Amino acid sequence: MIEAYIFDQDGTLYPKENKLFHILRVKTKQWLMKSLKINRDEVEELYKFLPKNYPHPFEGFASLGLTVEEYHKEVFDNISPEEYTKKDEKLVELFKSIKVPKYVVTLASKNYSFKLQKALGIEKLIDNSVFVIDFFPKCSKIFPYKYINKKLNIDPKKICVVGDNLEVDIIPALEGSFQTILIGKNVKAYEGTCVSSIYNII
Repeated sequence: MIEAYIFDQDGTLYPKENKLFHILRVKTKQWLMKSLKINRDEVEELYKFLPKNYPHPFEGFASLGLTVEEYHKEVFDNISPEEYTKKDEKLVELFKSIKVPKYVVTLASKNYSFKLQKALGIEKLIDNSVFVIDFFPKCSKIFPYKYINKKLNIDPKKICVVGDNLEVDIIPALEGSFQTILIGKNVKAYEGTCVSSIYNII
């Protein structure tokens, strides 16, 4: 029996096909080009290199001498999510149907996250949002997961983490003995529950 859910935000609460996900990628590349004074071809190569060597974005940016604060200011806080998303009635009904505590753990900035959750119509259906930057220089999501676990005082095996990124969202949860649901296509490295979209988690 699941007694609490922890959700990733971008790519999980809305699909990667959403234009917002594309805009985030474009803004990130623009920031990297501006900060590192590199051209478009170089940033494309860098965008391939970083995830392979630094699965966690915060660590990848730090390796380039960039800060998380800059990332948030130049990327997330330069985006108005309400321009690309609207109230998701299906998501609202899903969250209303889940009667246990619901948390969001995200790498995004606080200002952006609250705007996004409001645009989706779920801001009042989430018990709390926890931000990875508040645990920096610790980057792994295991630290906010454990923070929530301690706050709820529930066996981690009764808490389910839902996310679309195996390395960033799911593996830390498995290491902490949480239940997990991967959103998207299943991968060989993962033998747990996998669903095509958040609407199918129940």
